Amino acid sequence: MRKLLLIAVLSLLPLLSQAKVKGYYRVSLESVDVNDAVGTIQNVVGADQFTYPTYRDNKIDIRFEFQPTHIDFQLTNKATSSLKIHWDDAIYVGGPNGVSTGVFHAGVKLIDREQPQTPSIVVKGSKINDLLVTKSGVSFNAYFGRWLYNYILYWEDQLTNVKILLPIELNGEKFEYLFSFSVDWENVKVKTRIIDGKEYYFQMK
Repeated sequence: MRKLLLIAVLSLLPLLSQAKVKGYYRVSLESVDVNDAVGTIQNVVGADQFTYPTYRDNKIDIRFEFQPTHIDFQLTNKATSSLKIHWDDAIYVGGPNGVSTGVFHAGVKLIDREQPQTPSIVVKGSKINDLLVTKSGVSFNAYFGRWLYNYILYWEDQLTNVKILLPIELNGEKFEYLFSFSVDWENVKVKTRIIDGKEYYFQMK
């Protein structure tokens, strides 16, 4: 019986790689707290109807893409010298109760996510494409023999806001960018894709 169940689940994996889900979490950037810097916030609604929160100041230009299981982002260094992103001090605050949790980024093995992470260096005038995953948001499933990613956006309309603390070092000075987002759950049909265990929004109906 167990063998038949496993075969049935495995046969569904191609279908699960692109599935229709009900509900979309529209995340919008509301404020950014960072020393005395003054920047510009914009929440761009793309042709795909998804929202892409962005922030710009004289140091960085960053654009977020909130996915069901993680957060993609692109950061451009606008300063006149290289900057460092200190991953070990980065924090995600989410869930209805606003729980703080550490994160890891692309290139870190899941089994090593609790180990120290080397800061990323972004040369002046260049950009980095990366992602954030909560350290508590992955687990190894012995039954399927693979790592599983949990949702970072959940609880439907009970989730109203999330935060990201992204520490950046520039010329020896540390800037703790605290991004605060509002979250609105919309009862719509959305297609998602699963790539390497992570789920991505793909198309809104």
